[in-house]
Amino acid sequence: MSPRFDTIRPTGMGSKMPKKRAVNSANSETPSSGISTAADQRTELNAQATDASTVVGFKVVKRKNRQAIVRTIVHVHKAVRLTRTSPFKMPGRDTLHTRQTTINMAFAKSLTPVLKPTQVELDVALALLGMEDGIKCSYCGGAYQTWDHFQAATQQSKPSGFIDEIDNLVPCCSRCNSSRGNRKWTTFMKYLEDEKVEKLNAVIAALPKGKHSEDANVETERLHNEHSEWLAQHKVRQKRLCNFSEAVDPIRLDFNQLFFAGPLKEHYDDYSKLYAQISDLLSKAKTHWEALVPVIDEAARNADEIRTDGKARKPGLFLKDVPPKKSLRSAFLASLKDLGTLESGELIENAMTGPKGEHRPPTAD
Repeated sequence: MSPRFDTIRPTGMGSKMPKKRAVNSANSETPSSGISTAADQRTELNAQATDASTVVGFKVVKRKNRQAIVRTIVHVHKAVRLTRTSPFKMPGRDTLHTRQTTINMAFAKSLTPVLKPTQVELDVALALLGMEDGIKCSYCGGAYQTWDHFQAATQQSKPSGFIDEIDNLVPCCSRCNSSRGNRKWTTFMKYLEDEKVEKLNAVIAALPKGKHSEDANVETERLHNEHSEWLAQHKVRQKRLCNFSEAVDPIRLDFNQLFFAGPLKEHYDDYSKLYAQISDLLSKAKTHWEALVPVIDEAARNADEIRTDGKARKPGLFLKDVPPKKSLRSAFLASLKDLGTLESGELIENAMTGPKGEHRPPTAD
């Protein structure tokens, strides 16, 4: 159930702090001496704490749910710090060597035969992978998007002999399909496990210290529990892939025999000569490519400077130039100065909104 929100207006922006609520005389009475009750003192201290140490101008939950909003802030802060330890990687620029390799890979893959499975064969393969109720990525458990060669169809830009058939195909996501490459499935599963541990350690290291260390400890414990659950599921997927590997009998053609001693030798020799000519032409084109690239890069930098100077960019939800040891409160207060065009209340609402706009309120205590 979503907690109720009380809006606390920021000071110093032409608005006043909300008046302190009167204490219900039926529940407590203020002594005639003018000394505040413990409840009044707590209310006043709570308002001061909200004004001084909680993010000014944010929509916050009631006092009893304050820990929930701190968890939300920790969640955002964790994501921001994670981008520093695991920065965004731009796609690499293609080179002429890349195109040359692509031509050879395309030729090798185009020689790979395709055997369409029957429905029974497909059902058996999915049953071996434990996917009777739904197809998922065999490696990470994510959404299924394509089929991956369980045994690589190409090796060193040449056909490996394994073909496209159900005994050599497993469902997977696009990310795993591209990142696995020609690695053995056992090596790739170990890679996924190591990658998960590395990200977990980076997130834990990025959690705030100091006054929010108690909440960070709670978050650390939660992250470890989530990792334990993921690791258990990962071991299950690993076991199912092992069962699949032992049960199937994939076809492997002897391409070397076909190419070098069989009827394809003449054709393959002609292809090798053509490919050598392509490689030679690409090597000659490299000289012109090296002359063009610096000029094009300079033009792009100039265009970017003109765009930046001519139009201010809209700030996003991130922390700018915040030292790693700076407190969580100071980090968000610094961000408020950078996000002057945004209403303060929007920031925390954006933090609790998923990528598709679904509302994700913090769990009420």
